[in-house]
Amino acid sequence: MRLRPLAALVLACSLPTLAQPEVRLASDDWCPFICASSQQLVGGYLVDASREILENAGYRQVPVFLPLNRAMLMTEQGAIHGVFAPSLDKRLKTSQPLATSRACFYTLADNNWQYRSRDSLKDISLSVIDSYGYDGGSFDQFLAEARMHPRAGIQFRTGDKAGESSVRMLLARRLPVVLEHEAVMSYLLKAIGPDSGKRVRNAGCLDNALPLVIGIGKSIPDADTLLNVINSGIARLHKSGRQRQLMQQYGLLP
Repeated sequence: MRLRPLAALVLACSLPTLAQPEVRLASDDWCPFICASSQQLVGGYLVDASREILENAGYRQVPVFLPLNRAMLMTEQGAIHGVFAPSLDKRLKTSQPLATSRACFYTLADNNWQYRSRDSLKDISLSVIDSYGYDGGSFDQFLAEARMHPRAGIQFRTGDKAGESSVRMLLARRLPVVLEHEAVMSYLLKAIGPDSGKRVRNAGCLDNALPLVIGIGKSIPDADTLLNVINSGIARLHKSGRQRQLMQQYGLLP
């Protein structure tokens, strides 16, 4: 009889540890918010913040490197749970913002075009990235309508390096105007080359910044549970000061 407690202890120690439930979130390379290397998401403010939130709640985050338009489709199909920093989309339920980001229009330094309102776009060719969010409001709605009913002057670019490709095309004079978020453009110009920043100018910005959220597919069975976990974690990150530490780590503080 004395052997039974010991046997029970040995049996308990030999059982495999229950695996953490996985949460698969996808995006393309959008550093410093979402950073990729060798076709894998390896970090970035949103990736690191959401990883900490999910791990603290007993989940394991699995970042998936995909073009954002494909990530949206796979989320709709239930193949992955959601996406980092999506635009407005009825297929998603979205978390509270982890930060905001302002998008601006960029030209070469010798181009005097200036963005003042949407009327400024009538006579120029503008490059945007398909499925990206830019202001979380009226401009994103304008792009959604342009995607549904194609109009001259707006080029929707795709691919897992669409942002970098657009900037390189701008520098090569193959695109006149590129819309990109300030922090991302700054990162891309530094990565492309030390003189790139001198060749590009900010030609005006959208009025409203984009709230950076985590989007979970409405078709995911535990979507509401995941959103509650993420929103509670965001509140804890903010209260503890950890959110500010992560933003500072990625150069996102003034």
